[in-house]
Amino acid sequence: MRSFIGLIRREYLEHRVIFLYVPLVLVLLFAASAVTALFSGNVRAVLRISAGTPANIYNGLYFGLATLWWLYLAAMLFFYFADAYNSDTRNNAMLFWKSMPQTDFKILMSKFAAGLTIFPLLVFIACLVCGLLLVGFVLLAPGIMGV
Repeated sequence: MRSFIGLIRREYLEHRVIFLYVPLVLVLLFAASAVTALFSGNVRAVLRISAGTPANIYNGLYFGLATLWWLYLAAMLFFYFADAYNSDTRNNAMLFWKSMPQTDFKILMSKFAAGLTIFPLLVFIACLVCGLLLVGFVLLAPGIMGV
């Protein structure tokens, strides 16, 4: 069992850029664009057009954000699974894992388990953080804009 956890940790370490750092940068870009939009006055037209309650505005914006996050996850998992086994044979990392008593099946199952548990969890956390930022944005926008 310890070797399987080590294999999953290896997958996380190899692919943390696309599943941890890129979502973190995207959350920071979302926060920066929300703050910029909030103080530049571009939100006033959106608030007048929607003419809804903050809950309705939040629901619409969060649905759009969550859709974008799940599309990002689907694209990244597609390329991760497509390249998961091929990249190990290309860069000779498989030779290291062959020196340990690990079967190909166990290595493939660790890639499968990481792709179905760890990576979606990281993107889901990024989606939740965006939702929390959006709550603050929706609650602060009417007060700052005076709408």
